[in-house]
Amino acid sequence: MNRTEDSMKKLEEARRRYEKFKELFREFQRNLDLLRGDRFPLRYVDVDHDDGERSNLNFLGRNYCIEFTMVCVDGALKGRIAFYRPIENQTSNQLKSATFNGQGELDIEPAPGEDPLYIDKNSSCSALVLEWIKSEIYS
Repeated sequence: MNRTEDSMKKLEEARRRYEKFKELFREFQRNLDLLRGDRFPLRYVDVDHDDGERSNLNFLGRNYCIEFTMVCVDGALKGRIAFYRPIENQTSNQLKSATFNGQGELDIEPAPGEDPLYIDKNSSCSALVLEWIKSEIYS
């Protein structure tokens, strides 16, 4: 196999992985929408999505963004979500981030006795986002 064929094969593999990760992130976005529903006990969470790669949240007058991308970690492609607070006329600082594999399992160590977190599971999505917002407010 020549260099061009090898590059094309690897890039096609990367494209397929990206699409898989992006679909998992879209499920994450659908789960984020549940935070603003009438059935969710915490009020005043506003959520909208710019596209399939970014979500915006507002809580207590604070704006947050969660962005999706794909990264290579130790030779393996993974999905990545980054949580940051955009501040007008300033560089936004990343507050938190996590990677996930093709099954959606996040690289966040679960608390003792708890199940692993998955990007595409409603309970994991709520737990992760609420923890990230809480840690930013109380930092």
